[in-house]
Amino acid sequence: MVLIHFAKKNQCQGESRGESGENQGENQKISARQEIQEAQKIAEQIPFSQLKPINSLDVGDGWAGILLVWLALYEESSHEKFLDQAKEIGKRLLVEKDKIENPCSGFFHGYAGMSYALFRLYKLTQDPIFYEQALYWVNQERELFVEEAQNWLVSGSTPEEPRYWTQYCHGSAGIGLGRLASFSISRDPSLLQEAEIALKTTYEDLALPFDFLCCGQMGSLDVFITAGEKLDPKYNKWAWNRASLILERKKQLGRFSFSPQIPIEDPSLFRGLAGIGYQLLRLQSPRKFPSLLLLE
Repeated sequence: MVLIHFAKKNQCQGESRGESGENQGENQKISARQEIQEAQKIAEQIPFSQLKPINSLDVGDGWAGILLVWLALYEESSHEKFLDQAKEIGKRLLVEKDKIENPCSGFFHGYAGMSYALFRLYKLTQDPIFYEQALYWVNQERELFVEEAQNWLVSGSTPEEPRYWTQYCHGSAGIGLGRLASFSISRDPSLLQEAEIALKTTYEDLALPFDFLCCGQMGSLDVFITAGEKLDPKYNKWAWNRASLILERKKQLGRFSFSPQIPIEDPSLFRGLAGIGYQLLRLQSPRKFPSLLLLE
């Protein structure tokens, strides 16, 4: 998936250059095609019948994440085999839809990501069964919303003992991101209303102790960047304000903030410096650097 993502980034950059950068732009397009071909080769080497996620349906560890990868492969290659396999993955999600032990809000490990994956599949297939299941999971997540908190309960909490998060993985940032992307497919105004609630709730929470993508401030930043692209340019200011706070804290600490279990600067993508660096590039040029967290 990372190969596809960076190939699309190179493609965007190649197409945006003027005559003075014609040769460089053409080289980037060639590089993008090579990266897409490499991703296809890797996927074709995986025995499709043996695909088995870690007992999960979500984006992070489960079938929804595999589905998003296969949809990206199809969109970049137009090979019908990948779309046929994506349909099979979608059907697996339908078969196992009731195997969720703990209702979970958020994108990476929750209903928002699962519903978004099926909305994406519906967009390409126009099969209403995938649309209906996507809406079902949206409604399941709505049952976790608490009006007084303007947020969604996280897994394992109850109205009597509530816990609310604002991260991408679990919480309002991921829900807002999922609703924004899903709205562009379904055009259901209720998704947009929920996205705006999630944006406000996420923006008001300055207490996240970490900076990386998955559970930290850089993940929350992406919902503001995406809203600036898809919804209203005013959210670009929100994104820059949040980035300024992150960089100010980095200046005070002498480094970005990671998990306390990791005493050094982690170089990885979702939980380390690579993701932080990419997100800062995305903040500067959203069209050249698509959303990693949506697996676009």
